[in-house]
Amino acid sequence: MHDEHDPIHGGRAYQTVARHLTHQPELLPKFKRAVKACYNAYVFSFDGYWQAATGRREFWAGVRPLV
Repeated sequence: MHDEHDPIHGGRAYQTVARHLTHQPELLPKFKRAVKACYNAYVFSFDGYWQAATGRREFWAGVRPLV
């Protein structure tokens, strides 16, 4: 996604990852864990916005209306 919106910077990141995985394929499981952790951090950051907006210290389940 980053690569599509910022070809120079995103492409550089893609090249770096591809280069390391080409030379050290055993890093793939670590790479997958890192990507999952980053994704979860991004998604859970929305709970922080939700909590700040509502004043409630709870996680939004995503199955009921926001308000």
